[in-house]
This record gives sequence, C-alpha cells and structure tokens, in this order.
Amino acid sequence: MEQSRVMSLVEVVTSSLIGFVVSIWANYAVLPLFGFNVKLAESFAITLIFMVISIIRSYLVRRFFASCVNRFAAWCQELYDGFVKREFAAYRRGHPDEER
Repeated sequence: MEQSRVMSLVEVVTSSLIGFVVSIWANYAVLPLFGFNVKLAESFAITLIFMVISIIRSYLVRRFFASCVNRFAAWCQELYDGFVKREFAAYRRGHPDEER
C-alpha cells in the first residue's frame, strides 16, 4: 500500500515532535559539557531550527522512496541477478570436474 503525501507528513511531524521534546532537554544538558551555557529558551530555539530541517529532510526522503521504490527495487534485483550469474559462472569455471 502506498503512503499518501498527507500521511507521510503526519508520520514525519509526529516523529519529529517526539524528537523535539527529547532534544530540548538533551541540548540543555549536553551543551554545557562543551562550554556552551544555554538557557532553556535558547535550547528550545536551537532544537526548533533543527526540527524544521529534520521534517523537510525526512519528508523529501520518504516521498522519494515512495515514488521510486518500484524502480529502485527492480534496479537492485538486476544488480543482484547479474552478480549471482557472474559468481556462478566463475564458480563453474573453477570447478571443471563437476557435471554441467
């Protein structure tokens, strides 16, 4: 079943919101360890910027795969088939005593 654009966006935003909450507190706790003393409001702003970037990136990647998955799967299958055919031929050349 193909995922609609709206459902892709809903999934990406939900995932990013969960990550947003975790990241606010992670930034607030971790950044001071590296010498960046941030207030909670600054941690919120930093996390918001990265969340917007993450939503855009995730949505575009998800839509790319949703639109190209069949072509990509066929391409992977062709690569695999070619590899197996070459390896089998090389194996048979290396074992001339076996029945053909």
